[in-house]
Amino acid sequence: AKSDELGNLAFESQDLEAPAATMGLTVQRSDWFGRAGGTGITSEVEVINAAFSTEVIEDRQNSELIQIDDSRSVVLRVVEHQLQLVQELDAVRGEIQVLLQLEKIKEQVRTTGEALLSTLKEGGNVDELLQVQNAAWSQLDAVERTTPNIDPEISQKLFAIARPVVDATEVAGFELSDGSYLIVELQSVIDGTPADFSEGEEQNMRNFISQQAAANDFAGFMENLENRADIRGRDETVEAEF
Repeated sequence: AKSDELGNLAFESQDLEAPAATMGLTVQRSDWFGRAGGTGITSEVEVINAAFSTEVIEDRQNSELIQIDDSRSVVLRVVEHQLQLVQELDAVRGEIQVLLQLEKIKEQVRTTGEALLSTLKEGGNVDELLQVQNAAWSQLDAVERTTPNIDPEISQKLFAIARPVVDATEVAGFELSDGSYLIVELQSVIDGTPADFSEGEEQNMRNFISQQAAANDFAGFMENLENRADIRGRDETVEAEF
C-alpha cells in the first residue's frame, strides 16, 4: 500500500521533495553512473533502465515505481545527465591496452579452437593438442535443456547441433560470449517421451498446444475472410465550418 502511494505521489509531483515530505522519507542522491550501472541500488537493471529512459532524461519526469525486492520500492529523478565525451588518449591509454590484449587473446583462442575442430572433423586425434593447451574433454551424460549445472549459453549451443547419424558422432565448435571456445562431440540424442513429464507438466503442455492450435485456426479463418473480401469505396467531400 505504501509503495502504491509513493508511485501515485511521484506521478503527480514535479520533484521528489513533495512525495518524500508527505510520506516521511529522505531523498537520497547517487553518484555518477553509466548504462553499465554503478554501486548499490544503481546496479539494479530496472533502476538503470528507468534512469536512462526518455521520460526521465529528456522529459525530466519522475520515474514510475520500481520494485527492487519484496520489501523495497523506489522512484527516481535524474538530477544531471552528462552526454558521452571523447576522452584524451592519455586518460584512456591503459584501458585501450587492456581491451586490445583481451581481443588478441580471444582471437588466439578462436584460432586455436577452430584448428582443433578442423583436425577433429578430419578424423585426427586432438588429445595431445588439448594437453598442450592445458585443456581436456568433459563427459556429459543425459543432458537436458534445463540441466542446472550447465551454463544456459552452453546448453543452447548443445541443442542447436544436428542429430548425429547412426553409428557416428556430430562435431561442432562455438565461440562463447566470455571469449572461450567450445568444441562438442555429440554422440547420441535421446528423444523425450510423455513419461518424462513431471506431475502437471503434461497437462500444461496439452493446454499450450490446444491454445496454439486455436490461435492458428483463428488466424487461418481471418486470412480466409480477407482473401474473400470484396472492398468497395466511394469518394466523399466534406464541407466544414470552423
